[in-house]
Amino acid sequence: MNFEGGGLIDNDHRLSAGLSLNYDRYEETLSVLANPLNRSEVVPGIFAEYSYKYAEMLSLVAGVRADYSTRYGFFATPRMNIRYTPFAWWTLRGSVGMGYRSPNAISDNAFMLPSSRELHLVDAIKQERAVNAGISTSFYIPLGSKELQLSAECYYTHFLNSLIVDLDQDKHAVYIYNQTDLPGAQSFAHCAQIEASIEVLRGWTWTAAFRYTDARQTTIDENGVARLRPKALSNRFKGVVTTSYQTPLKKWQFDVTAQFNGVGRMPDGFEQPFTWYPQLMAQITKYFRTCSIYLGAENMTNFRQDNPIIGWDEPFGPNFDASMVCGPTTGWKLYLGFRYDLEKSED
Repeated sequence: MNFEGGGLIDNDHRLSAGLSLNYDRYEETLSVLANPLNRSEVVPGIFAEYSYKYAEMLSLVAGVRADYSTRYGFFATPRMNIRYTPFAWWTLRGSVGMGYRSPNAISDNAFMLPSSRELHLVDAIKQERAVNAGISTSFYIPLGSKELQLSAECYYTHFLNSLIVDLDQDKHAVYIYNQTDLPGAQSFAHCAQIEASIEVLRGWTWTAAFRYTDARQTTIDENGVARLRPKALSNRFKGVVTTSYQTPLKKWQFDVTAQFNGVGRMPDGFEQPFTWYPQLMAQITKYFRTCSIYLGAENMTNFRQDNPIIGWDEPFGPNFDASMVCGPTTGWKLYLGFRYDLEKSED
């Protein structure tokens, strides 16, 4: 709802408020758990938001919401976003705020289930809380008759509490516990990305992007020592270069994408390296008036992770683990598809 009158709303100011109600019910059962993780959560809330706009140069949005969870009690969530455009070709954006989440130990971490690891789960799962902030910028640079689009962003999330999935303590077990249950434990993530795009010729575009992620959390090593280190099975960087060409009258389209996946860290006790690998994908599309046919290929570099299933020769043994996948498990893949456009067929 918007409040009008009394000077609360004009060309530059707006104040809005509202109510919300969320209901969630989860049923999770595992044979290794003594009791099923069945639970319900009702979260009624109220929110208010103020926005200010100065011409096309500046806009500001500040808001706060208050919620009550039947599982975790009362919590407030403030947030602010700002956009500044000093010139038509340059835009700056920034944001800061809090974030809350009700974690689900099993469904959020289903990747760990296809293994013989023992599950050690904390009795009382706490609400995840985090402070996040970020800044981004975009440029539009004329190059003759064309325009180069550049964008960059950097975001940071600092967890006041998170549900840590510890794969390092024991290669035959997984420990799930609250960050606040481990004295001095930390959890945070930095993410930075840069992207460039340009139409070099009519219908022919190039796009390149690079992203760096530094996600770290405190886990306990095999010697029982708590250490802050990169999150296991997480890529440190990823790069993409893609080009696309569409013929005049949009009869054919050709797409090629090269992807570069960065190194990461395997959990303690695993000798298999988490190496970087490239991938190449391509697709050809033929358009008709109401439909299209496409032919493509994936993983044309044919990179595959060596031995993705540990202990495959003894599936019911203590060393079986199919959760340590950090790359493609299949090689070349060809596909053929057909797409039908319902909206065009009605014209």
